[in-house]
Amino acid sequence: MIRFLSMSLALAGCQLQERPAPMGPEPRQCRDLETALEATRSALDDRRFEWLGQLIRDVFVDGRLSPELAAQLDSPESLTNHLEGDHLRTLVGVIVEGLAQLVPVETLRGLQNIVSEDASIGSLMAFMDAQPTRWNVLDPVREMFSSCRDGGDLADLMVHLPLVEGQCEEVELLCALDHLVVVLKSPDLAESLSSVDFEGRVGREAFQQLIIHVMDVTATPGFDSEALAAQLRNLFGERLDDTTLDALDGLMASFGAFMSNPDVQQPWSRVVSCVKRYDPERAVSGLTYDMLTDGGLNSGTTARVLSETKGRVEADQMMLEWSRMATFLAADPALRERLSFGLRPLLVPTLFRWISPKIVELQERGVLAEWLRLVEEGLPCED
Repeated sequence: MIRFLSMSLALAGCQLQERPAPMGPEPRQCRDLETALEATRSALDDRRFEWLGQLIRDVFVDGRLSPELAAQLDSPESLTNHLEGDHLRTLVGVIVEGLAQLVPVETLRGLQNIVSEDASIGSLMAFMDAQPTRWNVLDPVREMFSSCRDGGDLADLMVHLPLVEGQCEEVELLCALDHLVVVLKSPDLAESLSSVDFEGRVGREAFQQLIIHVMDVTATPGFDSEALAAQLRNLFGERLDDTTLDALDGLMASFGAFMSNPDVQQPWSRVVSCVKRYDPERAVSGLTYDMLTDGGLNSGTTARVLSETKGRVEADQMMLEWSRMATFLAADPALRERLSFGLRPLLVPTLFRWISPKIVELQERGVLAEWLRLVEEGLPCED
């Protein structure tokens, strides 16, 4: 199984070698498969992949839980309803028939930078486990991807969103990212959100209500970004410094640029309806609040990782990759349905909680970065 995984990664990398080489970077050094997968081989020798075989056999092939795996889950019964059929065959079919031809080089490079960050995944998993109910956010996320045209609304949105012309000499989504980084760096952000008062609610409930308000306003045709920016400035004016408030204004201006494009506004309106329908408990916005205010996650560190990642990739090319992948998925409902079916078990909280510490170990051993690098670069000197 691991040999199959290794060869699949190498073959995906070979897809990239068939493309014209970009100008600029110096030639990569020759590597063989053993060298490229050194961390993977070490993990194999230490028997750190046994859980993966159990996961693939029970969840993705047999479609039923063995007593061994069931005993390791905190709520095995919640997973049972999502195990019908051969998920592995479906996923492999989706990759081979469609997604393999869309290997997103810059996106993979960005992911490689994130997983190479010390404790980035570990900190997130520890944060989630600190309050196990946080994992319940996966339930509405799973329903959004399986019920709202199998993610078709989101795909329609992402066809055009990354290509909206920006006001900062980049596409607008990258302009918005720059504004978001400034907001996240604010030392007063957590305290401001904890004390915010909105529509008779305070703190977490106020933030959740505010997110619903922003979603509703931005999804309305004729959205006035300046009015929303003024409302937020009035709400946070005495809590945040001028630099952060200016960045918040810029973020709302980015929303205005997005919503002035009908090809973005219309699918965004459908995405908002989907979120409200399948997340009545507001788990997504609640988790976002926790991430911004809980001491276990540092928003300043998140801002630094985002900024560094953007600086280490061809960001405009990454936006094109996102649009190209979204276009591919938006045009093929059958492919989206199969992708949704194949991934559904992974979005069940009890299974993801079982997997998470194992993923952290793979990151710490350098395995995840190694796999991403192999798919991105391939083996340049191999036939």
